[in-house]
Amino acid sequence: MNTLAKALVVGVTILACLTLGAVAATFSNIDKIKDYAVKQETAKLAAQRSQKQAVVEREVAQDDRDQKVRQVKDLRDQLDELVGEKKAIVASYKLDLEKRDAQVIKLEGRIAENALALKNNSITIKQDDVELRTLRVTKLDLKKRLFDLQKTLREEIAERSKFERLSRELKEQTVALGEELRELSQVASKGAVQGEHATVALEQEIKGKVTVVKGTFVQLNVGKSDGLRKGAQLTVYKGDTFRATIKIVDLEERSSVGEILVKGEQGGKIQVNDSVMNLSK
Repeated sequence: MNTLAKALVVGVTILACLTLGAVAATFSNIDKIKDYAVKQETAKLAAQRSQKQAVVEREVAQDDRDQKVRQVKDLRDQLDELVGEKKAIVASYKLDLEKRDAQVIKLEGRIAENALALKNNSITIKQDDVELRTLRVTKLDLKKRLFDLQKTLREEIAERSKFERLSRELKEQTVALGEELRELSQVASKGAVQGEHATVALEQEIKGKVTVVKGTFVQLNVGKSDGLRKGAQLTVYKGDTFRATIKIVDLEERSSVGEILVKGEQGGKIQVNDSVMNLSK
């Protein structure tokens, strides 16, 4: 009994397993069928989609072609318009260029004229430069001459002032000499000729120069401080030539006045800067 039950249980178990296997196989087949159907439907949908996409693409392509044709036409119109504008601009540029060429030709002519004028001006400038340098040299020479003349004029003015001063002194001395001469004349009228021509001895050597000549009187640059005495006689020389013999009639500290007593036969006229010395010399 137990064995039978066990066998029955085993049989039922086996049957259940078989049944389950069959059911599982059935379900597996159903899934495969479903997958196949889905794949077929998907392929059909993909084909329809491809057809629709091709139609859309053809329509889009046609629209693109039409749009591109319109764009090309618009571009051609714009290009024609632009070409017309450019042609007008080119024509205007050509006209301006011709005008500019005419202006350039005129300017070249002016430049040539200016170059010639500049060349002539350069020559003139060189000549003016030479003349300017000559004038500068002349100006410097004139300045030097003017300076020399001014120097000479100042020296002459100084000499004139000195001469005027000496002239005034000589006039004063002449007045004094006139009075002395009158006194001497009175003495001479009384017969004192020897006393008039008496020679006064000098204790030292006298050497001097004639500074002024006035008639028969001369002024000397030696006086009391040089050892000169009134009434002394001196000899006037020009180099080695005897000029005259003079007698001192007026005496100052550093100057004196002498009267001409005897003139040399070939000595000529007494002049300023002639030498004077003791009669014995």
